[in-house]
Amino acid sequence: MLAAAITPQKQPSKAYSGKRIFIALFPVLFGSAHVQAAQAVNRAADATLQPWTAPASDADRAGLEEIVITAQMRRELLQQTPIAITALLSRELETRQINNVLDLASQLPSVSMVPFVGNRAAPNLSIRGAGNIDSQTTKDNSMGFYIDGIPVGRSVGLASDVADLERVELLRGPQGTLYGRNTTGGAINFITAKPERELSFQQMLTLGSDSLYASKTRLNLPLSDSLFTRFTYMRSKDKGWVANRNTTQARQIDFNEDDKEAARWALRLLAGDNFTLDFSLDHSKMTYGNVFFQRITGPNAVAGRQESVYPVKGLTPSLTSIDGQSLTLSWRLNGVELKSITGHRKVSNRVNQNYIDLFTQNGDQTQDQTSQEFQLIGDAYDQRLQYVAGLFHFKENGDERMVSEYGNNLVDLWRVQGHSKSSALYAQATWTPPVIDDRLHLTLGLRQTEDRRAATKHFISSDLYPAAYGQVVPGEKKFRKFTPSYTADFDLTQNINVYAKVALGYRAGGFNTRSTLAGFGQGFDQEDLVSREVGLKSDLLDRRLRLNLAAFDNKFTNLQVDQVRIPAIFTDTLNAGRARIQGLEMELTALLSRELTVNVFYTHLDAKYASYIDNGVELAAVKHLPNAPRHQGGVNLRYRGGLLGPGRFAADLDYHWQSTVYANPNPIPTAGYGVWNARLQLTNIRLPRGELRLALWGRNLADRKYAIATSNLGGGGLSAQFGQPRTLGIDAIFEY
Repeated sequence: MLAAAITPQKQPSKAYSGKRIFIALFPVLFGSAHVQAAQAVNRAADATLQPWTAPASDADRAGLEEIVITAQMRRELLQQTPIAITALLSRELETRQINNVLDLASQLPSVSMVPFVGNRAAPNLSIRGAGNIDSQTTKDNSMGFYIDGIPVGRSVGLASDVADLERVELLRGPQGTLYGRNTTGGAINFITAKPERELSFQQMLTLGSDSLYASKTRLNLPLSDSLFTRFTYMRSKDKGWVANRNTTQARQIDFNEDDKEAARWALRLLAGDNFTLDFSLDHSKMTYGNVFFQRITGPNAVAGRQESVYPVKGLTPSLTSIDGQSLTLSWRLNGVELKSITGHRKVSNRVNQNYIDLFTQNGDQTQDQTSQEFQLIGDAYDQRLQYVAGLFHFKENGDERMVSEYGNNLVDLWRVQGHSKSSALYAQATWTPPVIDDRLHLTLGLRQTEDRRAATKHFISSDLYPAAYGQVVPGEKKFRKFTPSYTADFDLTQNINVYAKVALGYRAGGFNTRSTLAGFGQGFDQEDLVSREVGLKSDLLDRRLRLNLAAFDNKFTNLQVDQVRIPAIFTDTLNAGRARIQGLEMELTALLSRELTVNVFYTHLDAKYASYIDNGVELAAVKHLPNAPRHQGGVNLRYRGGLLGPGRFAADLDYHWQSTVYANPNPIPTAGYGVWNARLQLTNIRLPRGELRLALWGRNLADRKYAIATSNLGGGGLSAQFGQPRTLGIDAIFEY
């Protein structure tokens, strides 16, 4: 049953009362227990930790499915983990057509996401109002991205597909103890499927609007009783939905056009009962037409949604290529697991962008990273004490070059070379004291991080800043931060628990590649966060209703703000001052009948600058936190019926919406919108060998014309990125 793929969700009517509950409980819960991510694994045996199989008995089948996560470095039930987390399993990812980070847009609570204004391969992602509006090699994200425990250092390329996903975990709020720096907003874990003992094969084909074609091939092959391998290859292509009518220039591409491929090879070795080796190679490639900006105000404004254009300066293809290797070794001995996670990733990006014919940019960006982590995981005192400890080291080298061409033959050309290192020592322990029938769980997390970043900017040529011509500006910064976390978790009943959490977050400082001659070497300092959160997780009515609630209060100091200048390619990163983000989240899953399930989520955010100082002027009253809609939600109805002809009928109908949002701190709003999606399936079609699934799907069924981000690119008016028009398609999936 797929109902549990979304954790319980949120209802608008609870927003005000939820805040009052948060205020009332704060002194009681936080006063008695300063503690973080508690792990109530001792309340579930290993046999319970199998979420991907349906319960055996008819009685169990009437209840919602359990989900197992590894967000805290060990296997545990999602409903017993005191973290605001949502997990999507493999079939849910298939239903929602999620293959990369950008596909998560509007799908999950407290997540707001649009493509970066200059590079569609780099999503601007915010979780609980914390995020970036720029993508550079010398500055870090405010949320962590991980593939099988390997950190992904740069957001460039996150729109590329990840082959063979088994699960996606979204952790909301700072994860500074186990995940370290640059997770002030949260963390997203992509977990790939591991090779298995049994031979299996899957082939998926998709056809759809805008000449969409997609194929996915997966083979799992056991080589012996202890050695297994798995290979997955994906390819997709679509024409894009804003036609480029410029046929006079060479190598033209449509705006929003995509040609993607992704491959993954994995090997698993089981040496006895106590040692596991997992090795993988992955490759992703994305050739694409960049973001299209439609003029929406001014003398050249276009009404409605523009779906074709003649760009005088044209648009040539952009290209992103990613290669990764990972090696995970796990030893288990006397209840203790020692794990080594080694990763290496390389990113290469060539980006070309036309900003409404006012100016163009052509850039190259490369990044090479290596990471090593050692973990010690175990328990003691009859599982009353559960612990995780680790050592982490990360280093990267980056090279970024950009050519900007404006009217009147003005050219700006620069190059930035940078490198960074990060090291950390961390530990987290959960103690279940022998009181109150073992229902209280206290967790303490500690992490010490040291970061170093150096960068050099070469002002190769600049008609905009002639004084900078030929100048070379170096910069170097060091940071050190201790980030503890504290959580108290209490089981009200076997299926209802509450938690309270205090956590410190930290984002390293750095340099803005787009800064001026005077500003680059100064760089910007680290960003700090203190987060307080209370939450409830519950399975009710014989596990037919799942309700999860969270209320949080995040206070940022030395907040890093990407201040967009005019034109929008210029940004300064400021430690603007202070900000406070308060919010409520609700996730609800209800099994209305054996066949019908409803999923609901809702987020309410109150995000404000407490201080925003730019050039000595206090601007908090007129600035807005980017990508932090006050209201956001979604509803999904899921029907899993009986036999229909050769198979079983299934249907999904969902609606996602958000209120007004700001793409950057300036007072330029983007109106809210809502979108309907649907999917009809015929599953379990028996063949002489294997099974077949057929699906008809549609996105933006009402063909809603809506903007997802609004910018001031100049030229006497505003411009906007629009959401995709209605798209329809069909999937055919064969597997055995």
